[in-house]
Amino acid sequence: MLRYNKMVKNLIKNILFLLNVGFIFGTEYLVYCMFNDYSFFIDRLTMRLASINILYVKVFQAFALNNSLIDNTINNKLLKFTDNAPWNYSDINLKNLTTVAEKYDLHLGHGYEVPINSGMISLVFKAAKKSDFNKKVIIKMKRKNIEQKLNDAIDNLLFTMYILSFIPIINKYQLANVVTKNVEIIRQKLTF
Repeated sequence: MLRYNKMVKNLIKNILFLLNVGFIFGTEYLVYCMFNDYSFFIDRLTMRLASINILYVKVFQAFALNNSLIDNTINNKLLKFTDNAPWNYSDINLKNLTTVAEKYDLHLGHGYEVPINSGMISLVFKAAKKSDFNKKVIIKMKRKNIEQKLNDAIDNLLFTMYILSFIPIINKYQLANVVTKNVEIIRQKLTF
């Protein structure tokens, strides 16, 4: 019974995700039709996908690039966006950060709550040795609960690929291949 309840809960979560992403694409396409500004469309779509999970931006980018839906200028813009991904305070594992700072006798220049860079997987903090402030170091840490967040996102994507596989026109874009390839690349990034 417990396993059945978990399956139903996952199915509901996946369906809600699919509806949410469908709503995002639909509303952003309507905005695009009104303003006819493709760059603006991509910017808005990217921000809304990132608000759910940055992984969806990477998958969208790979799909759009593989199918010539974006040019190199937009692709480079998306690369910069994902290399400096949005973050919030819940992404910072303060306990681990303070442990590292204490262990190596470090002073965090911008404070514990402000990373100097944020990627899809990790956050980067600037620090200096307390004994010699001229010795600068960086601390690169995984975002808090990133493995679980990525596993949930991957589960949502795989469910979406399963549903979309029933639509013949979607199969021509080889979306499942793009998703599978990017999922493996991102899982490899988790090990550092």
